[in-house]
Formats: sequence, C-alpha cells, structure tokens
Amino acid sequence: MSQLLARFAVPLGLAAITLQSALYDVPGGYRAVMFDRFSGVRNEATSEGTHFLVPWLQRAILYDVRVKPRVSRSVRDVAGAERRGCSCGAHLRRELPRLQDSAVARAASGRRCSARSSPSPH
Repeated sequence: MSQLLARFAVPLGLAAITLQSALYDVPGGYRAVMFDRFSGVRNEATSEGTHFLVPWLQRAILYDVRVKPRVSRSVRDVAGAERRGCSCGAHLRRELPRLQDSAVARAASGRRCSARSSPSPH
C-alpha cells in the first residue's frame, strides 16, 4: 500500500498544482480581459465567476466596473462676505478600456517620438 501511495503522490500533487493555477476568479463588480501570449488581448471580457485559463499561455487582467458616486463641491462668494457652498453628485460607471487601440496608439507614438529625435538633414 505504501509503494502505491508513494508512486502516485508526486503525479497527483503536480496535477493538483496545475489545476489550481488554471483557475481564476472574477469577483462581483469586476470584469476580466484575457491576454494571450500568441494572439494578444482578446476582445471579449469575462464576467464574474470562476473561469479556466492555460497557465503559461494566458493571463487574466481584472478591471473594476462598479458604479461609483462622484461629488463635486464648490464654494462661491455671493454678496460681500457671504459665502455659499454648492455640491453636485453623479453616479459614474467605468468602462473597460479599448486595449488593442491603446496598444496601437502607444506603438505609433513611440515611432513618432523616435522619428523626431533623429537629426534633421538641413
């Protein structure tokens, strides 16, 4: 019995570690965007819950998309020494950034900056 246990202990342990690293959890109020080493950022976002990924190949990036209250306050001088305060509140919802567009923009700006840093032919 001990030989059987010893023979399967290492493979079962490795299988358990691999399975644990293949699971990721997206909590409530968050969305996950999947990054793949070969194809880049995927267009669809996964909602809350437990999901699978390929451990070395993929990575989940979490974004907070909860509605958050924002309050803007200002104080104004009205007549003479009288001051009045005013506040305005709004509930804003964050949206997921367009990751592929921002990556393309960063690459294009890097090309423009390197083009500008080269000396002019005049």
